[in-house]
Amino acid sequence: MHIDAKLEGGNIRVLNIDENKVQLATDLRDTTTDWFYWGFRVVGAAGRTVTFAFEDGKRVGYYGAAVSHDQIHWQWTNSASEDFTSFTYTFGEDENEVYFNHSMRYSTVQF
Repeated sequence: MHIDAKLEGGNIRVLNIDENKVQLATDLRDTTTDWFYWGFRVVGAAGRTVTFAFEDGKRVGYYGAAVSHDQIHWQWTNSASEDFTSFTYTFGEDENEVYFNHSMRYSTVQF
């Protein structure tokens, strides 16, 4: 499994991957203050159930993360933890590249 910020507006730091639990933090590289937003891509996790946990606090909304396969169509994971610091996602057998965001994002991609 590979995790990166290779998407428009991506900003994540991977701190640790341990089996099916990933520790993350937002990448605040372009700001001097805290920022709620995050986005990342996962490649090669097909068939796995993975929990993504944020070290830097409550980063997950009530409906979990927004998830997409094409960066155009988004839906909620509905899997936020009770303390809103993590979410869990089960990748389908054919889900080889999946995008996650704090919310359903706007894009410059043309329809």
